[in-house]
Amino acid sequence: MFVRIVDGWTTTGDSELNGVLETTSNSATFLPVKNSYYVTVPVPMQKKGKRVFSDDVENFEFLEEYDGETITLQSKAMKDAKKAQAQKTAIAEAVGEACDDTSYELAYRNSETEEEALERIEQSFDILRDIAWSVCEGDVSSMIISGPAGIGKSHLVNAVAKDYYRFLCTNGMFLSGDHTATNPFGSEERTYRVIKGTITPIALYQELFQYRDKGQVLVFDDCDTLFYDDVSLNILKAALDTDHKRTISWMAESRILEEEGVPRQFDFCGSVIFISNLDFDRVRSVRIKPHLDALKSRSLYYDLEIGTVEDKIRRIKSLVSTGLFEKNRLELSDDMKQEIVDFLNVYMHDLDEVSIRTALKIGGLARRNPNAWKKSAVYSLMRREAKFRFLLEEKKANKGAEA
Repeated sequence: MFVRIVDGWTTTGDSELNGVLETTSNSATFLPVKNSYYVTVPVPMQKKGKRVFSDDVENFEFLEEYDGETITLQSKAMKDAKKAQAQKTAIAEAVGEACDDTSYELAYRNSETEEEALERIEQSFDILRDIAWSVCEGDVSSMIISGPAGIGKSHLVNAVAKDYYRFLCTNGMFLSGDHTATNPFGSEERTYRVIKGTITPIALYQELFQYRDKGQVLVFDDCDTLFYDDVSLNILKAALDTDHKRTISWMAESRILEEEGVPRQFDFCGSVIFISNLDFDRVRSVRIKPHLDALKSRSLYYDLEIGTVEDKIRRIKSLVSTGLFEKNRLELSDDMKQEIVDFLNVYMHDLDEVSIRTALKIGGLARRNPNAWKKSAVYSLMRREAKFRFLLEEKKANKGAEA
């Protein structure tokens, strides 16, 4: 029996590339899989300078029909290489010109202008605003918002929730099922609640009960401990089930629930928003991955895709132009605001953190000391090595001025 290797696999050194390896059933195992064959062949390895056979095996994929004598194989590595090349070709066709990018995201980012990048980011937050409004109305039962810290996720959700409450107050009505009724909640706090930090499973159960009606929204902001607790995850999966009737149960004995008058079982018709820095797609924990996938399948998962420091600067720039400093009681001149944006642009890779919070800290320093805020920002917001590089550059500039 012969096995033809088509992509450069070698044996102990005496077989040629793209050659034919003579083998028997004792040295290769053939497995029929859906009218195809897979063969496992020993793979030579380098270990401490010596070529040895490993106990490991590499899978080669069947390429041609088995004729009883010869099987033509392709290794996984060659298959992956061909797939990557096909991806690059497809991307080049989408771009309209030759390129070496291996992902559509990279190809798009490399092709967009600064104006297009700003528009992409603004559009991303506009879409987020629309979906968050749908959650408040109860049309969407659950939403997961993922993105890096300090780009305005929490601020936007809070603003939408407040706007929705004002909408209810203005109209004096509350939508509930197929009929309308007077808004029964009576206060902003009863319409939505933001929970930050840590929450226990039984406290989660209580909060879901308190905000169980349609039009009520629970916002879990950076409560990532929820995702690592099996009991909490099971409660959330019940609350966010796609069935018309979502029933949550707590069948264990609990004095707390009895004292608070919370039933052991109730129907949940409210909505939930999770705001997290956690990228669900990159979690590899075998224990919680299935739970996160279950939550994701029950929710709208919105990744803001602001993963580069350049995108964070663009987001800050956009917010500055729409009143970021004024909304935070920092009255600065237009020239000063531009200086701050320029400073962030120049030192984006040197700052401890690039975020809205950083911009506001610099704004506070600039208002306090308009003529010397940069050195204060360098000392308080930059990494150690970058700080000393700044000081060296300043020293060199001073010597040049003296000369």
